[in-house]
Amino acid sequence: MTRVYGWACVSGLLLSVGVACAAETNLLSFAYTVSLTPEAATPDPLVRRLNDGLWTDIAAHGVRFAGDVTITLDLGSRVLLTNVEARTFSAVEAGTWATAGVTLEVSADGASWVALGGLSAEGGGVFKGSMFYACVRYLRVTCARQAGAAGQILGEIVVHGEAENASGLHAFSYTTSVPFFSGAHTDGSLNKLYDGLWTNASNQSVQYGPSNMETVDPDTPGYAIASNVTVTVDLGSEQTVSRAHLYAFRSNTSNGYVTARVILSNSLDGVSWNVAGEQEVYETFYANAVRFDFLLPNTEARYWAFVCLKGERTDVPRQLLGEIQLTGPSLQPVVGEPLLFTYTIAAQVAGFGEKTDQPPRLTDRTWDHVVENGVRVVGDSEILADLGAAQRVAGARLYVWGPTKYSSTNKWYGTRRVLIEASTDSQSWTEVADLTEKTGMYFDTVFTNKPFARYLRLSCEMCDDEPDKDFENQIFGELLIFQPQVSVIGAAPVEVAGAIPFAGFESDPLLDPALIVKGGTVNGWAFSYTDADHYAGYQINGSTVSGGSILPRYAAPEGSQTAVLMGVASMETQVTVPVDGCYGLRFEMINATLNDRYLKGPYDFRVLLDGVEVEVVMVMNQAYVQREVLLPRLSAGTHALRFDGLNSRQLTGWGVLIDRLRLLHYAMRAEQVAQQGAGMVFMADSWRPLALSYDGAIRVGALWVESVLQPTGKHGEATYPAVFSGPGGIIGFGRGTMIMLR
Repeated sequence: MTRVYGWACVSGLLLSVGVACAAETNLLSFAYTVSLTPEAATPDPLVRRLNDGLWTDIAAHGVRFAGDVTITLDLGSRVLLTNVEARTFSAVEAGTWATAGVTLEVSADGASWVALGGLSAEGGGVFKGSMFYACVRYLRVTCARQAGAAGQILGEIVVHGEAENASGLHAFSYTTSVPFFSGAHTDGSLNKLYDGLWTNASNQSVQYGPSNMETVDPDTPGYAIASNVTVTVDLGSEQTVSRAHLYAFRSNTSNGYVTARVILSNSLDGVSWNVAGEQEVYETFYANAVRFDFLLPNTEARYWAFVCLKGERTDVPRQLLGEIQLTGPSLQPVVGEPLLFTYTIAAQVAGFGEKTDQPPRLTDRTWDHVVENGVRVVGDSEILADLGAAQRVAGARLYVWGPTKYSSTNKWYGTRRVLIEASTDSQSWTEVADLTEKTGMYFDTVFTNKPFARYLRLSCEMCDDEPDKDFENQIFGELLIFQPQVSVIGAAPVEVAGAIPFAGFESDPLLDPALIVKGGTVNGWAFSYTDADHYAGYQINGSTVSGGSILPRYAAPEGSQTAVLMGVASMETQVTVPVDGCYGLRFEMINATLNDRYLKGPYDFRVLLDGVEVEVVMVMNQAYVQREVLLPRLSAGTHALRFDGLNSRQLTGWGVLIDRLRLLHYAMRAEQVAQQGAGMVFMADSWRPLALSYDGAIRVGALWVESVLQPTGKHGEATYPAVFSGPGGIIGFGRGTMIMLR
């Protein structure tokens, strides 16, 4: 892609992606053909006059056509498209010459075309269209001559945009586990989930399952109920993926279409698969479109599988999928993982739902119900987030509801503005964002200067600029604060197979429905039992601690069973470590529920290894989240792993469900390190620990140990034994340590 600054034209058609940067305009070159030969007076033998950047002189720059004409553009590769211009001339000489209208079609392969509609007449012969949400290679611009006119005169087609790879979007092919429904929303070319179009269910979706229950036939391909649709994506080679999106359409009515949950997995070879995440929470867009968003560490894989699960309604037979996007490292600002933090809210109102006067509703990772997951405040309000320690912050997102009228009163609720400030001491504040526009249901920002802060203060203003609406409240759903992405060698750890017994808590046979095993020694684990409120054990989906039958989002992320830790209790096993090195203990967790839709508050437990506390973990989520505990210096052999329930708030009937325990080994071979050049950064982070080996000494350009800059030089075990394990080894270290090669 050629980047051109200012208003210059590399080629004729103008494509825009998202919101264009004010200081930079990206104009894309293209080749084109025309459906009608130009008039002899204005030939175009080089097929260049409609993309030469010149359109100001009708005689020198205009191309005359005696009728309607279609210009087909080939951009050379897929681009992100949101804006197209056609510039025309009008003349009265030997009849009238004028263009009546311009329409646009797009295609990924030059064969299957999707109509995006007409361009708006801006006056002066300019036709313009924007916000098409397309990622395509081919365009068809059809210009219709004015009725009764002798013809039309075209000056330029201008395309503004950005090459697909500059945005980090990966190209791919895909297959599905079930055929699409042949009666509607078909996908014969297997390209509709990759055509960049997802905002119109009628012509930009693929339907799986029949349109109504009356035509369900489990023996006919495409007519069975679409309970499980797996889309397997092939990137063609191993690629780095940092984010994944699946767009679907939702109509939760009889004979509607619902995608309720998406499980994402990846594979290097298409045979051995790793689960990368699971989402029941989705972002809502207009036109019934929803997005399942997966934030991932930079993960190397060739194959990705999206398992799309239909909702539980028995009168809904189908799913409508719109688009899949896999994003790698981008030139654009991209945030990293969400950070853990605590918060307080000013002017908070109790009695809305339940327990809204206490955190952690804004950090429970759920915002799908305005009453059950919302926090209502009166008037303007302020959220103070405490990250626990000063660190770089990459961005923030606040989910809100409204502006909407209450169904039972004439009052309204809504948020019109969010001002974000940062501070290291909660005394001196610096403005980092002033947000007045929402994206969907959230205010979202990326901090380009990555402020160093412990506290973020969000001043939220209630809507009050519409006199005919009586606004009274704001309702907040969730607050996410993101850390920056970091460049880390060794970011893809290797799971140690068989290191943890009964790691998925799947017994053989499975437990009876709704059963909980409390206490005892089972499959290598010792579970404690004191009473009905204080015990450890394991349970199957649908038990009283996993929502019963009313909360399917509490279903085990792997299989059907999870461990359960309630009140003050413990569970212990032996972990087998194959070699000395840096390890991480990764698991997924969610608050236990006792058939309760509401969070009672945070539950804490600690992880111990060989009787030594490694970390205290706080769980306050109504959706499964992944957590990793760093085990930086483990020796080969057997170690005692223990989870102790603390329940510091002494809440009755409160605990955690734990599943998918894995021991991960972080290591890089010397030959992989040797491939890294000057400026390569190794950065320690609690989510991405680091261990690598290397030959000889590393020439270090910059070394921070626990956020303190050290002298430049050759470093090893003799200088910093806490970081370097010689000869030729770097072991896991804590946040705030960074190495940059010279």
